[in-house]
Amino acid sequence: MGGSYSCGGFEDQTFKWRIDGFSHLLRHGNVQTKSRPFKLAGFEWCLIVNPIAQAHYVGKEFVSMAIQLDARSMKSDCVVEAVFKLVLYDQLSRKHIINEVSHQFQTTSLASRSTYVISLEKLISSSEFLVNDSCVLGAKLINFNRLRLPTVSESLSVQKEITNVYTWNVSNLQLSEKKICHSNSFSTDRYRWYLILNTSGSQDSDFISLDLALRNPDCIPVASGLLVDFSLCIKDKINGNHKKFSAREHFDRKTAIWGWLQFISQGNIRMPSNGFLTDSKCTIEATVTILGLYNRNRWLV
Repeated sequence: MGGSYSCGGFEDQTFKWRIDGFSHLLRHGNVQTKSRPFKLAGFEWCLIVNPIAQAHYVGKEFVSMAIQLDARSMKSDCVVEAVFKLVLYDQLSRKHIINEVSHQFQTTSLASRSTYVISLEKLISSSEFLVNDSCVLGAKLINFNRLRLPTVSESLSVQKEITNVYTWNVSNLQLSEKKICHSNSFSTDRYRWYLILNTSGSQDSDFISLDLALRNPDCIPVASGLLVDFSLCIKDKINGNHKKFSAREHFDRKTAIWGWLQFISQGNIRMPSNGFLTDSKCTIEATVTILGLYNRNRWLV
């Protein structure tokens, strides 16, 4: 599976990046700037700085940093687990600001999370971190582990479409209550399904969620699944302007539920002229089409 690489001395595994004329970056606003690629542990990396990152939870602007693995250094069958210390250097008293980040770098996720280093207000007013409009940033590689991913092989067998349309008449639907309703089971081929209606789609949400769920996922062989087209619809009984969403997804033992957290807003379904809810009753229609089966095998190369 590959081996771990422990880093030695500070200077050997550290990249320093001096930015002169830092104030000129501020004119471009909330935009990331990357260093030129540098090599550590045999890989090419870039240091990323955003001088005006928006931290909405405190209502302030911060300087943020992140580390990115150069795509040209990566192969699709590898994962690089790395730990870095991202540094803003105190150029006078050496009281540096250090943030540690860890990340699994791979072709689909080449950059670490951004970390807020210092408020922009504090940086601009400092005489240690910003000297003659120049600041020094750095990245120190602390730990490194390179892994090889298993090769994935998957086959999809597309079959003659098998479709079922199911109508669910929901009674006594009280939108003022946080409530989860389940429909009866219905079948498409040998697979059984049901619908889930949640009057509070997510926490503190004014939306209703609607999902399609596989009742018997254990009947699907391990490492196999179903390719399914499905649509869920809340009927407008007055105007015919139904609320409908469609998707094509894979259902298997691990992922047996798909749907929409924000299917329809509370305000929309409550409005009598929209025809969705009459006398606390609504009609939901599900169309489920099984397109095929897939099988997956894994092995190390």
